[in-house]
Amino acid sequence: MDRSSNISSSSREYLEAEEKAKELELELERVAGSLKDTESQNVKLKDELSLTKEKLDETARKFEDLELDHKKLKEQIAEAENRYSTELNALQEALQAQELNNKEHVNVKEAFDRLSLEFESSKKKMEELEQELLASAGEAQKFEELHKQSGSLAESETNKALDFERMLELSKQNAKEVEDQMASLQEELKSLNEKIAENQKVEEALTTTASALSKVQGELEISKSQVQDIESKLASKEALIDELSQELDTRKASESQVKENISSLELLISSTKEDLQAKVSELEDIKLKIQEEVGLKEHIEGKLKSQETQLSESQEELAKLSTEKGALEAAVAELNNSVVQMKELCSDLEVKLQLSDEKFSNADSLLSQALANSAELEQKLKSLEELHLESSNAITTANQKNAELEDMLQISNAAIEEAKSQLKEMENRCAAAEERNVEL
Repeated sequence: MDRSSNISSSSREYLEAEEKAKELELELERVAGSLKDTESQNVKLKDELSLTKEKLDETARKFEDLELDHKKLKEQIAEAENRYSTELNALQEALQAQELNNKEHVNVKEAFDRLSLEFESSKKKMEELEQELLASAGEAQKFEELHKQSGSLAESETNKALDFERMLELSKQNAKEVEDQMASLQEELKSLNEKIAENQKVEEALTTTASALSKVQGELEISKSQVQDIESKLASKEALIDELSQELDTRKASESQVKENISSLELLISSTKEDLQAKVSELEDIKLKIQEEVGLKEHIEGKLKSQETQLSESQEELAKLSTEKGALEAAVAELNNSVVQMKELCSDLEVKLQLSDEKFSNADSLLSQALANSAELEQKLKSLEELHLESSNAITTANQKNAELEDMLQISNAAIEEAKSQLKEMENRCAAAEERNVEL
């Protein structure tokens, strides 16, 4: 009964250990699934990170190209501004020179009036000359108006202003020639004609400068619009780069968190592996002990078989020695001794079986502890299950053998009693024979 209760408790513990092993297997499968999910997420994050890095590289290259274009445009704008400022300064100098020339023209008119008073004889010619001078003054006023109109467009007027300065110098020379050549009206008329031609040239130069200034202003407006477009594009690119950098920071933070989770899981797996290795070594020691006990059981079974043969031989000897009292008593004594030895062996066998049961229960407890740590002990559990089955089979066979030995003991005891009864009958017969011999 104790053995059956021990076997039932061990089987119950074994079933509980199997359930715990299944639970651990499910838990490990869940952990493996979560690890696979984290690995897949990590792969996706790495792919997204590589894509964002490529996008950042492309945006950085585009940003560098835009910066180079922006620098070139700034340089072009700076060159245009410098050219505009130089042309403006030149035009201002030309205007100042023109004002001086106008003053000189006024002085020339005064001198011409004085000369007209002096030269009364040439009054008609002087009047004509005055008319021509008035026409030249109107043309000069026209030139002034044109200069005022071209004041806003005086960005690229340096070369034209130089021509205008030359024209002013020529007008000065003409004024001097008028002063010098007042004696001859023909020379003055020639100088006035030259002056008119030069004024026409100046008008043409001013029209060309005005068209050039309008072109320069159009180019400046186009360049300013391009600069504004580039600045807006740069602002949008900078905002996109800021968003991508923020996304990169979040991705890096999530990746670091995933790495920390993976490292913690790896530490947990390594610790469980170490525990499992320790439990496996303990189980191997238990397996060796069980194998030693199985060898001891086999040795005991051999002894029992030898005792059975001895019993059979003793029974044969008892049958043979039924006629001989002394030999029969000696055989009975030997048989009693062998029976005592067999009982002692049976008691030793029971003690060893109890020890093996206790060790087996300890092994089951160790198995339950090992199964609580990891599912890698399933194979060991299977092997222990086989050992358990073998040990249970061995226990059943040992019980059967014990029952057979008890039956044999009972048979031997019955044979001994029969031998004793036969001895008593033989003694009675011997006594009767002695009495008969005495009577005879």
